[in-house]
Amino acid sequence: NFFMGEGLYGLPGHYYTPVWGYIMAILTAIAGFTGMPISQYVPDFSGSTAALPWYTTLPTMEYALLIKTFLFIVDLLVAWTLFQIVRHVGGSDRMATVVFGVWFLFPLSFEMSAMRLMFENVEILFMLLSLLMMLKGRSELAGVMMGISLLTKPYGIFLGILLIGYAYAQTGSIRYVTKYIVWTAITGLILMAPAIVSGHLDEAFLWLTVRAGHGGEGYSITLYLMPLLLMLSAAFALLIAYHRHTGFRLLMCLTTILLGATLVPVGNVQYYLLLVPLALLIMSRTSGVMLLFLVILSVYAGLSFFLWSVQLYAAEGLWGWETLVDFGEWLYPIESNFNYDLSKTLSGYAAVIVPAALLLYPEAKRRLSHEAQ
Repeated sequence: NFFMGEGLYGLPGHYYTPVWGYIMAILTAIAGFTGMPISQYVPDFSGSTAALPWYTTLPTMEYALLIKTFLFIVDLLVAWTLFQIVRHVGGSDRMATVVFGVWFLFPLSFEMSAMRLMFENVEILFMLLSLLMMLKGRSELAGVMMGISLLTKPYGIFLGILLIGYAYAQTGSIRYVTKYIVWTAITGLILMAPAIVSGHLDEAFLWLTVRAGHGGEGYSITLYLMPLLLMLSAAFALLIAYHRHTGFRLLMCLTTILLGATLVPVGNVQYYLLLVPLALLIMSRTSGVMLLFLVILSVYAGLSFFLWSVQLYAAEGLWGWETLVDFGEWLYPIESNFNYDLSKTLSGYAAVIVPAALLLYPEAKRRLSHEAQ
């Protein structure tokens, strides 16, 4: 799109709010500046139809590795941010190191960056940076980070709302809370300004409008749930503010419950990655149940991604490509019998039930009360 002077939305292909498009523009500009080839046509994938499917054009290995390298760096920054958050809320260096390592080596994390090339980790990074800035009492920066997160992908909205109540609980200052809200809005407006000026605001939200009203599909069910979940988020934020409750684990449990409720209806696997840092930040043995379900989901996802992610490697004719293709052909009938959707649903249920049980269990309530004090 940028090479043809069409901006983010002048040609079909970019169906997200702008942040990822800006990042891809920078990466593509680097590729253009260095003379790196971007894509290649693979006639073996064209089939017999006159209209060519999208997968007839693959990225070059160099361009794919450029994007993956960026995503690997983001994974490392997410791990660093998790480390800083755990230390800030009083966790030991050992706990912070464990959280760092589990995120960085979690199979679903590197599958998204290395195989599926999805950018949930960018959304997660800025969501966690917003949380870290709020914990440090820097509400303006918390707002900036949240604005970037929400315009990368919107799943940080629940934490974003809860942080309004948390900001008041921290200080009792309306001005402090207002700074957070205003800077979130300002950041969002700045990021959306090019789309607004160019008249492409509708295209920037195509990810939402095109999925609405699709009957019983997971996306539509989630959209039906969203008004209720947003109202619950606001109610929880009010309760946090009213009781001046600054307990960190309570904040993480409520965020996880709300997010988990959106993931019980089956969605794309990359959305479930957001549960991993939240489970780690709950910092309870019970959160290991959530991680177990997510590991199972990671196995299914990795085997499923394998079948199409080797196409580029095979097209390049790199060492051992025949063996990879043979393994993919052997794997196909096995993978097609996986109950992939059930694994997603169970992961969503675990994200709701586990933190809810932690909040309701008497010993957990005592700990949360002590933490608040």
